[in-house]
Amino acid sequence: MENYEVLTIGYEGWDIEEFVDRLKQFHISRLIDVREIPLSRKPGFSKTSLRERLEDENIEYVHVKALGSPSAIRNKLKTDWDYDYFFKAYSKYLSQN
Repeated sequence: MENYEVLTIGYEGWDIEEFVDRLKQFHISRLIDVREIPLSRKPGFSKTSLRERLEDENIEYVHVKALGSPSAIRNKLKTDWDYDYFFKAYSKYLSQN
C-alpha cells in the first residue's frame, strides 16, 4: 500500500501563476478541489481554467463536490462569522457522506 501525504492550500491573495508555482515548489502531483461550486471571480481559478493550467504543469486536477461545504453552511458563516458553528456543521455534513 502506498503512503500519501495530504496538504491543504487556499488561493486568497495569489494570482494563478503564484499558486501554480507554490504547488510546484512542494512537488504536488494532484490537486483535489473541494469547493462545492468550483467557480471564482479570480482569473484562472474556476474549474476549467484551473484544470487546464494545472495540466500544463503535469498536475492532475480532481473536483470532489461532496467534500465542499454546503452553501447553507457557507452563507450562515458570511452573515454571523460563527466559525465554531461552521466547523461543527461541516464536520457533521462530512460524517454523513
